[in-house]
Amino acid sequence: EQATELFPAVGRTREYWPGLTVRRVMLSRALEKAGAVIATRPVAAPPEEGAGEEVGAGAEGDAGAPAAVEPHAGPSKEAKGAAPAEPYAPWVKTPEEVATNPAVIKARRALVAYQLAWGRPHEAAQEALQLPLRADGLPAEAEDRFYYGVALTLQGRAEEALPVLQADSGTLGQHRALWRAVALQHLKRSAEALKVWPGEQGGVLTHYPTVLRTKALVSHGLALAAVGDKEQLKTFADSLAGEYPPDAVPAAIVRLQGLTRLQTREEGKGMELLAEAAASTTDGESATKAKFEFVQALMR
Repeated sequence: EQATELFPAVGRTREYWPGLTVRRVMLSRALEKAGAVIATRPVAAPPEEGAGEEVGAGAEGDAGAPAAVEPHAGPSKEAKGAAPAEPYAPWVKTPEEVATNPAVIKARRALVAYQLAWGRPHEAAQEALQLPLRADGLPAEAEDRFYYGVALTLQGRAEEALPVLQADSGTLGQHRALWRAVALQHLKRSAEALKVWPGEQGGVLTHYPTVLRTKALVSHGLALAAVGDKEQLKTFADSLAGEYPPDAVPAAIVRLQGLTRLQTREEGKGMELLAEAAASTTDGESATKAKFEFVQALMR
């Protein structure tokens, strides 16, 4: 499957940058609307002749549902003496029926992808567990398990993410391998991470949202730093930074640029870059790690 399908554009909203305050509005409203419409659509029992007319075939995304029917308007002039017809009872579905409706599942899955694309892995993980689940408590669909595994990885729950990201049906192979490698690197298992990394990661990441692409590429860089040639890694880190305006390079990449220069002839520049990353007010995780690494370098 293509990344463009896994992480669709989020409408007209700006692309996410770490630290940007966002309001989860668009897809959550769509989800609420889908659930509300499905749960409260009026019953479609066939009315007595002349009692009402069909007005539609149901909410979009629920084509199999019966058509809505106008409630009886009351007795006609000709039937003033007759007893009024009973009003139709509302057709209320149980929460379980709403949750498993295709329209709700589609909206919820889109919401999970949206939250991941905007750097909200905790909410994405919670939402993913509202999708249909298997007996082992994981999302039933391969795509939903992939989303859940990415969300766990981004939360730092790498041990939990690894079994979720195991290839179990042959689908999403390169995407699963990519995020399994990110999880392994989070656990400092750098050599294993490099073995798992998909050979053509550039093709996989081309259409990923910025926050996910940066996370994956920085993770790859850190794995190379642990086992590879620092000069080669310096070129890699600088090429990542070159994709951004000079005043908008993410702190995670600035930190990586600094690390690649430690214990080389450019150590002074590396310390400056670590200090710059440590001063970030938008990426607390990278800032904290950069401060620790800066102090470590001073004490050597």
